[in-house]
Amino acid sequence: MTELADRWRHFYANLPPQGARLRKRLTDRWLRIHSLPDAKRFAEGPDDETELLMRANTAASVLLGEGNEVWVVAASFELEPPGQLPEVPGLMLTPALTCEPDDDLETRVVFHAAKVTWQDGAFDDAIVAVAEDRRRVLWMNDATGEVLAPYDGGFDLVLTHRARRDALREQWKSWVATR
Repeated sequence: MTELADRWRHFYANLPPQGARLRKRLTDRWLRIHSLPDAKRFAEGPDDETELLMRANTAASVLLGEGNEVWVVAASFELEPPGQLPEVPGLMLTPALTCEPDDDLETRVVFHAAKVTWQDGAFDDAIVAVAEDRRRVLWMNDATGEVLAPYDGGFDLVLTHRARRDALREQWKSWVATR
């Protein structure tokens, strides 16, 4: 098993690194925030993209920590061969975790990962690709296991415990999704 597999299983047992699956199973630690005001799903211009990236980097800096080691994780079918995330030139993700089929996962999926240092703005192109529904990728804090899982419309956050989720829900109440 790889280092990511060990860390992931420590925090999430056999759940796959997919935002939707984590949200479904960890409701007491999960928080969803919108990427744009009024729950607008897609950016319609430079101002929207600026807002989306501000929210993404704000949430990421809180969860992942500026300058901290984090894992960037994506399913093999989300990458360009051989393990490249085109939005982050030079970054190579390697096979790190395999999840077998279950009630929600139809086929065996290999997740690729790379350990990176979180820097505000360094992953903006990848975040925009997810927001535009062109890619699926998530980031996990290596030390805490907290996860930032962007999607087209917002960000699923998986936090260490309910009290932290509640505090961030209050802090970002204007960003919080009502569903």
